[in-house]
Amino acid sequence: MRRYPRGVFVAFGIGVLALVGVFTLLTPRVEPAAEPRVELLTGGPGFTRISSTLVSVSCHTNSTSGELMVDPSAGTVLMGVGPGEVYPTVAVIWPLGFTGRRTPDGQVEVLDQTGSVVARTGTQITLLGGYDQSTNGSSGWQACYGGISLDPPLR
Repeated sequence: MRRYPRGVFVAFGIGVLALVGVFTLLTPRVEPAAEPRVELLTGGPGFTRISSTLVSVSCHTNSTSGELMVDPSAGTVLMGVGPGEVYPTVAVIWPLGFTGRRTPDGQVEVLDQTGSVVARTGTQITLLGGYDQSTNGSSGWQACYGGISLDPPLR
């Protein structure tokens, strides 16, 4: 059996590491696609912080229903439908801490403070609440925390 000097193994190892390094540098890096954030109107009066979670301590006693739709300025709007007529759209003001993200199919998902999806555009929704103003002064339908129901429910 032929014995090779230790220097040959060291040189071979350095060569392999150099090749791995070159291929690593030349391989294009693919960054994971970040979920595009959608700015939603949020806020309104009657919110407080309980155990680091913002919750509504008061809420309007009305409700409205319709299709939740994407809106470039408000994030989401509600198009109400009544007997034989369609009502104008109204911006939805979500509770403080709610966020929005765009889905690959162009819809907007609304997430609560825990990160759970509570609403999605393109679906029928009923919101408890009433007309109010958001933290930036925009007016719209102030949704109550816990007063969001979908038909059919999200899966």
